[in-house]
Amino acid sequence: MKAIKTGPDLLIEFVEKKEKVPILEASKELKIPKEQVTSWAEVLSGKGIIGLNYPLTGGGILTKSGVVLTGKENPNKEMKTVDDLVFLMKEHTFLKFDNVVKKLSVDPNTVRKWISELVKEDVVETETFFFGDIGLIRSDNFAAKLAEVEKRKKDAVRK
Repeated sequence: MKAIKTGPDLLIEFVEKKEKVPILEASKELKIPKEQVTSWAEVLSGKGIIGLNYPLTGGGILTKSGVVLTGKENPNKEMKTVDDLVFLMKEHTFLKFDNVVKKLSVDPNTVRKWISELVKEDVVETETFFFGDIGLIRSDNFAAKLAEVEKRKKDAVRK
């Protein structure tokens, strides 16, 4: 049985292959009106599936996985954990998703998993803002989670 692919599925596959592609090029290649591609891209970027950026000149640019990777992700292969995200949030009241990926040098999918865990625990909230970026905001239980993480770190140092 052959899987049925929707227009957004085709757009995601195309962007994943190209990694970075103008909306106009995606529209021509997929033979889908530019307005429809833009509409799908806005929804998909809001969910963090692909990135959507508008440079000062020209049309929108679609990027793979919602962030533009630098190629320098975790060069030391040091182990990162959700605690590292909590410590990073300690320094920032509001932090963009792509900045978390860059500062922690962690795979975007791992960061998404951590964020999901912290949202469930009401430690951080997510907010989608201009150009489909995702922002992280401290939530009600952030102080308690930070205290828990700091205690774990102190206990680990003592051992």
